[in-house]
Amino acid sequence: MAWLLYRFVEEPFRRLRVPAARTMIVALVTTCLLAAASLSGQRQINAALFHTDGVATPPVVGINPSETAVVPSNLSSAIRSASSDNPAIYALGCHLSALGTEPTPCSFCDNADAPHVVLFGDSHAAQWFPPLEVLAESGGGTSQVRLTSHTKSSCSP
Repeated sequence: MAWLLYRFVEEPFRRLRVPAARTMIVALVTTCLLAAASLSGQRQINAALFHTDGVATPPVVGINPSETAVVPSNLSSAIRSASSDNPAIYALGCHLSALGTEPTPCSFCDNADAPHVVLFGDSHAAQWFPPLEVLAESGGGTSQVRLTSHTKSSCSP
């Protein structure tokens, strides 16, 4: 494949003698056309997929999540509340900082018959705490789980 491309694509173009100005004009026109097509496509996607006609309902945590094309009108801006939108394990001291060295696991749910789930990893793993917390506290419409959290910032397993 490499030889075929070299022989029939690369070599013929090397032998062409095209003025630099013509090459620059073709490159500029092609770039503008690609940019216009991309912007047009993005506008159509944004207009078609999302609307704010609905109101957010409490999620049902389960094995089979459902999709929606609605962005709820009562959804708070994630950017405005991002600095205070951390899982509870940060406030409870269960999530170690980057400098922490002594593990502080936290357990949720006292039901000894419930399956045991361990949340283990860095802050990327900690982002999964809120839905797991729902399962540990109430079962969220499915079976309840015992949850133990072992997370630490900037520390992959």
